[in-house]
Amino acid sequence: MADRIYKKRGTYNRFLRTDEPIPKSTFYSKRKLSESQHADDTDDNTTSMSAFCDAEENFSCETSPHIDEDINFNDLEFDCINVDSTDYEDNDTNQNDDVKVNLANLNEPLYPSSSVSLLEAYISILAFSLRHNITKTCMQDLLQLFNVLLPPSNLPGTKHLFYSKLSSLFDNSTQADIYCKYCFETVCLLSDKHKSDICKECLKSFDFQDSMKQGYFFMYMPLKPQLKLKFQYQNLMPNIKKYKRIFEEPSSSYRDILDGEAYAKIKNLKYSDNISLQFNIDGIPMYGKSNYQIWPIQCMINELPPNERKDHILMCGL
Repeated sequence: MADRIYKKRGTYNRFLRTDEPIPKSTFYSKRKLSESQHADDTDDNTTSMSAFCDAEENFSCETSPHIDEDINFNDLEFDCINVDSTDYEDNDTNQNDDVKVNLANLNEPLYPSSSVSLLEAYISILAFSLRHNITKTCMQDLLQLFNVLLPPSNLPGTKHLFYSKLSSLFDNSTQADIYCKYCFETVCLLSDKHKSDICKECLKSFDFQDSMKQGYFFMYMPLKPQLKLKFQYQNLMPNIKKYKRIFEEPSSSYRDILDGEAYAKIKNLKYSDNISLQFNIDGIPMYGKSNYQIWPIQCMINELPPNERKDHILMCGL
């Protein structure tokens, strides 16, 4: 014992007693803790959660099959979309600055130098929560775990903010179809109060919980609210009109999709206020070496300059 070397303990929380700045990690942790406490207080006073949260809790708790708020579905069928700026005056007073920030950051990295965008992170977390039937408490813990493991990021720190941002982006009208693993026909919706136990198309037995765990579901995210937010808050129309004017002069070579024959056949696209969308789909692994993938259906606005299209990607299915 006499030979033991005692080291003097370092200064603890030195910034509390001096003029030294608070370390970034400490400041970030305190901010997240404050956010979490505020969200919990808000949850206690909130009478209804978003449709995402209600539907998720519905199928994870078999003893409480009731859903207070159904997920609405709006049919959208169009060849081209009129986005005259006069259609999007400030009629919706419930869209706040937080929605603007959320929408503008969707295509930015999750954190500096990250190869994953904020949109991909939202998709992955949402797909994970549906597949594994996680509860609201589990979602809260999952988000807090991400905030501990990741550098300061754009990811919400609480379940309340996570679901609120999703609901704001998709106008609270996302629909989830659960389909048969044998014939791939829709059997029921996630929001249905009474789930069928048999597929009406092939007459084989259907297990709702098992289908969700195996990923036999499709989520539909309406484009109308996403487009509305884009044109309402991000002032895309001037760049679209400017780019379309370039193609008013004929050319002997193909410069972009706007020179294509299929594009020219859609007559209404010649008007400056109309746009068209280009759809694509690709798999995103849930984990680095996982065989389980999610397949988001995304689209871009053709009339935007090529260097701007990737910054305004929309998602309509998963």
